[in-house]
Amino acid sequence: MSKAFFYYTIGQTLAWFASNAQFVWKWPRQNSITLALLVSIPITVCFTLGTKEVYTVTGSAWSARLMAFGLSYISFPFLTYVFLKESIFEPKIFISNLLAVLLIMIQIFWKTN
Repeated sequence: MSKAFFYYTIGQTLAWFASNAQFVWKWPRQNSITLALLVSIPITVCFTLGTKEVYTVTGSAWSARLMAFGLSYISFPFLTYVFLKESIFEPKIFISNLLAVLLIMIQIFWKTN
């Protein structure tokens, strides 16, 4: 599962920059479509490899989907706080992040036959 975490985290990070770098720096603001095209293939490869890893371990596409979703709620708030200075400690955001961690833990530790 550690490979899946790695691939999903890289994919989520690249996706964050593809969508949000336009709010941070001048070049992405002026070239947002070019940036999206440049990183779309690496993002897709990361998510494909992450999904393959999770599915191999769990045998469930749902586990892969929920794992990717849960990890997005860890990387997105961190990057948004660092680069856009939006707080991760608003009650709604904080509770959503806790739920995302719970979602990940369920996928890792709840074994089904």
